[in-house]
Amino acid sequence: SFALSLTAIVAGSKLYANWLGIRDSVFRYENQLNMWHSEPTIGFINKPNFLGFSFGNIRVQTNEHGFRGTRPSPVARTNGVRRIVGLGDSVMWGTGVNEENSILGFLEKQLNHQSSYEVINAGVVGYSTYQELLYLQKHVLPLRPDIVLVNYCENDLLPTEDPFKNIRGIYVQYLNQLLESHDLTLAPEEKSDIEQLIRVFESAERVWDAVKELRAKSPNQFSLAWKVFVLIPMARMAELSREAGVRLIYVFI
Repeated sequence: SFALSLTAIVAGSKLYANWLGIRDSVFRYENQLNMWHSEPTIGFINKPNFLGFSFGNIRVQTNEHGFRGTRPSPVARTNGVRRIVGLGDSVMWGTGVNEENSILGFLEKQLNHQSSYEVINAGVVGYSTYQELLYLQKHVLPLRPDIVLVNYCENDLLPTEDPFKNIRGIYVQYLNQLLESHDLTLAPEEKSDIEQLIRVFESAERVWDAVKELRAKSPNQFSLAWKVFVLIPMARMAELSREAGVRLIYVFI
């Protein structure tokens, strides 16, 4: 009788939760919904045409490109409509709120009181600044936007810890490119610190913790990490956007 009562309570609770509109009983984050898939040059991207729920009843849905929402995002532009693309991490995506209450959903609603705008949410939960650079180049600029908004948060220094076991290799390749670049002037101590970062990405059990330890031990490592993981990718994003005739706006949150 105890087992039957317990089963009835659990089943009844689930039915009651569904009646209240609660779809996600454990209130998970988006990155726990299996909404990413592996991408060899960026690490991971949103799955296209994905549907799930997080934080109880927050709809997590993507279109054919993996952008947030159900509205298609054709490459072809509509005459007279300005295209804005938001790129960033969980803040730009809108973790914890529905699509219309995200930064970009609110922006589109406000702008369209005055004129015709198309706002595309290309945020990916967990992205770093360097991943945003790669995503901009491969998936955003081909859409020929008028404006790209890129958000930066303090935790964008490094990516989410290697969900598909490929991000470390991507970062090692990037850091080696910096060492070999003829366009970038690096002091000898900066080269040595970059080599140390490469060793961290190749061997550390947890990259975030290892980099934090390096930054705590040396102010120079803090400055170098900011330079190679944030400033250089941002400068490259600005260069690519300028070449494409796109206005790039950084939003620091």
